[in-house]
Amino acid sequence: MADVLAPSASSAPAYAVGGRVTIADRVVARVARRAAERASTPVRRGPVGTDLPHVDVEVAGRRVRVAARVAGTWPEPAADVASRVAGAVRGELEELVGVRVDDVLVTVEAVVAAAEARRRVS
Repeated sequence: MADVLAPSASSAPAYAVGGRVTIADRVVARVARRAAERASTPVRRGPVGTDLPHVDVEVAGRRVRVAARVAGTWPEPAADVASRVAGAVRGELEELVGVRVDDVLVTVEAVVAAAEARRRVS
């Protein structure tokens, strides 16, 4: 679980009390997956296959490591897709959850045609 410290009494308004907020690992994973989904091409492969993006997170205190498997759209370079996803995941986790992201490993596992991507994404 990610522990986020609340502001101390000296920097907070008089009614605020310092404390600790604990954020569940599944919340960290959900935020990372949503960020990867917005930055890549979502792919649904049916009941037998794997949906993309797929995100695994490892949380240690206030530090996080993320491994994401995503799909890109042809003809965009896979390096551009991976860079965009990594930046989006890092930004969302640091801004929304307040954790330090040590590493984001992105694997572009599939490439779909632009027309196919438009049909599948609503």
